Amino acid sequence: LYKHILGAPVTARDLQFVDPKLHKNLEWLRSHQGADVSRTALDFSTMEVAGHAPGGRERYEVLELVPGGRDLLVTDANKHEYIEVATKFKLLDRISAQLAALLAGFYEVIPPGLLVVFGPQELELLTCGLDVIDVDDWAAHTAHLGALRPTHRLVRWFWDVVRDLDQAARARLLQFVTGTSRVPLGGFRALRGADGEARAFTLAALPPALYDPRGAYPMAHTCFNRLDLPLYGDREALRRALAAVVQVELATGFGKE
Repeated sequence: LYKHILGAPVTARDLQFVDPKLHKNLEWLRSHQGADVSRTALDFSTMEVAGHAPGGRERYEVLELVPGGRDLLVTDANKHEYIEVATKFKLLDRISAQLAALLAGFYEVIPPGLLVVFGPQELELLTCGLDVIDVDDWAAHTAHLGALRPTHRLVRWFWDVVRDLDQAARARLLQFVTGTSRVPLGGFRALRGADGEARAFTLAALPPALYDPRGAYPMAHTCFNRLDLPLYGDREALRRALAAVVQVELATGFGKE
């Protein structure tokens, strides 16, 4: 996608991220010859879903990759052309209408001339952020409200639990609190709120009057990147509550305001 946005050419290598099976088959074809190629009985056409028949079954149609493609068998002499057109069809031609609409909208916000200084990976990082969550950076750029301080036992327990989480669970916790599972390119110091203003990740103590200490869960305020924590009596109670929140977040967005 980012190559398309930047107008960079796509290659067979890009196919592995879209259709790993087709990429593997084309690489096999590239590395074999003679009778091996002939036995594939491939021609310059492909099958695509064209809709659904009564009963919900998918309906397919044959599309030619080149004019007369149904009658043109793949051979040693033309296999590289086949690999090229099959790759182009999968990565570009079959989504050309949707891609044109996406690019038109994207360029209304960011003109193409402003993108020329970026490569595809740089643009992805700027757009999506970092996918690896550094807990030390997270903790160093966290604000605290009310009675909580970095040295408070609840805060120390919180980071102990977060460090024990794998990257996927950390991402779900971050999404629960901020609405996004990715870290900005500038790290947690660059975190922003829903209004676009700089807003640090914040830990706050939930007032005891607002929860039942026997079964309380954290409360997230995604507009403010704030997590309200009940004053748990021990680390394991906090661990169980965060684990429950992270799992329920997968399906419901529980505990958000």
